[in-house]
Amino acid sequence: MKRLIVALVAPSALFLAAGALAQAPGKAVVLASDIPVAHTPPGFWKTFPAPVLARCTEPLAPGAPDLRGVWTGDNGGKTHIERIQQCGDRVVIDGGGVTHDMRADGVLAHGVDDIAAGTAMPIKVAAVFENNGLSLKPFGGPTRVTRVLQGDVLVFTYVGKVILLHRIAALPPGT
Repeated sequence: MKRLIVALVAPSALFLAAGALAQAPGKAVVLASDIPVAHTPPGFWKTFPAPVLARCTEPLAPGAPDLRGVWTGDNGGKTHIERIQQCGDRVVIDGGGVTHDMRADGVLAHGVDDIAAGTAMPIKVAAVFENNGLSLKPFGGPTRVTRVLQGDVLVFTYVGKVILLHRIAALPPGT
């Protein structure tokens, strides 16, 4: 009987150890929840801050589209640049002087609790992954902002505007 118990326990112990090594050999696993939530600094930021989720090793949440990267597009004659970071169900979007850090789980309390770009008005926004994108629901109401991946284009829709964003390799110098 002892051999049978050892035989049943040993493979599961080996499986767990092998899984931990395969995920991050020699390094501790860093979950999205291990990293403090980021906020926009007073007066906005003038150059992009350091990435918030850079050390996170948690895989993307099941069903989450991979929106990670630096995106740029034309916004009525002005260049729009934003960086999207993802880890687990967490998303951090830097752009327009603001940092919006959220969990894309549809819960308002886990969403953005920050200020709006350009106005510094306080905002609370629930976020959820749906339709191959990220939907934002200010104050838990209906969807008002979306970022939907369509092939190689990220379609960013907000306040009646649509900006077609294209992924670039890195932030342009000086941004």
